Amino acid sequence: MVPIPVMHTSSLVPGVRSLGLFVTVLVAAFMTMSLTLSATALAIEPTPAAPSLGGSPQFEQGADFPFVAGSAAPFRASVFLQNPNTEVALIATNYNSPAGVTINVLGGNNFSIPASSTKVVEFDVIVAPSVARGRYPVIVSFGRTNIPEPEPGRIAQAPAFSTNFTVNVSSDVGEVFVRAESADDQAPISGDFALIYLDAKGPVPIYGITGSSFARKLVPGKYRVDFAIPGIAQTSKEFFAVKGRKVSVNLSVSGIRFKVVSAEPITEAKKVMVADLSVEIGSSLRDVPGPVTLSVLVSRDGNNIETIEIARFASLPKGSTVQNYSYRPVDGFGEGTWSFKYTLKGRFFTLDSESVPQFQVLGQGWGLVQRLAAIAVGLLVMFLLILAGWWLILARRRRKAEEEEGEPIDPLLGEDPLVVP
Repeated sequence: MVPIPVMHTSSLVPGVRSLGLFVTVLVAAFMTMSLTLSATALAIEPTPAAPSLGGSPQFEQGADFPFVAGSAAPFRASVFLQNPNTEVALIATNYNSPAGVTINVLGGNNFSIPASSTKVVEFDVIVAPSVARGRYPVIVSFGRTNIPEPEPGRIAQAPAFSTNFTVNVSSDVGEVFVRAESADDQAPISGDFALIYLDAKGPVPIYGITGSSFARKLVPGKYRVDFAIPGIAQTSKEFFAVKGRKVSVNLSVSGIRFKVVSAEPITEAKKVMVADLSVEIGSSLRDVPGPVTLSVLVSRDGNNIETIEIARFASLPKGSTVQNYSYRPVDGFGEGTWSFKYTLKGRFFTLDSESVPQFQVLGQGWGLVQRLAAIAVGLLVMFLLILAGWWLILARRRRKAEEEEGEPIDPLLGEDPLVVP
């Protein structure tokens, strides 16, 4: 049997005690430091974030804004503003420009941006016709007005964002006519236009309109026109505006359009009973996946009555699609002007009819008014005829008297006028 060596614990006691004492001291020190740091952290109040305002223009800083001298057409620009703070930002607009150049922010020069939000601010640059040809620098600033009171001995900082551009007023004038047409039959097609001036520093949007065509006078230079039917089609084309010349730009578009929209009243006993609605849709695209709905907004005297869904398509086929609908309001056709605005809506687009057909419904008392008016006109005509006949008789009597006596007789006094000496 091999003897097992035995170690007596008494020999370990001094080392164990030393180690335990060391650990105890270390833990106590750690706890003391933690409590100190916690107390310090509790004693320091968090400092609120200083008010700030961020932004960027939707054009290159220092870009040229071209204006035709003598024209009052405004130039629309925009900036992107950001409020990163946790409270609403109240903004005031200020600008530095020469006389005759003004800045008007859409919705007002004073506005607000919600907490932790952004805002696209559009503004019109207006140049009075009296402004002479030349280049005029303009600075536009958007500054916060709600800032906290500064601590004693410190100056309040009012955050602001500024942008600058040059108003280029030129007496050299060209003109452009832009038209969007269907790729199938060259018929006008409606959508959103954007006219962009291609400045050397970068593109500058200068004009936008919804429709099928537009004309505008331009300062000579390079431009681009963009056209889009949201969710359906888009295209663009560059061109040069030339002094003294009119340039035509045709944009061929494959898209969807309303070819025909109509609303015809159907009467019975001189009373409108039903409106016969008819729509023809033209598409130069392949089958447009649905659902696609065709609806009409019915209004009377500018007040919306109801929206009626005329048709729903699983897909809209290429070519022409014709839909007819008989509309009869629950309360009948009351007196007024009835309007019918058609809308075609798909998963990625909404298209409104450019033309809004309408018809007039006369009130129940209109027939009596017409009869009274007819009687009044008849009596007036009769009176005029009698008066004309009376004057004709008097004129004949006058001519007869002149022939017999050689002296004129007053047709109103007769043959024996009263002579006052």
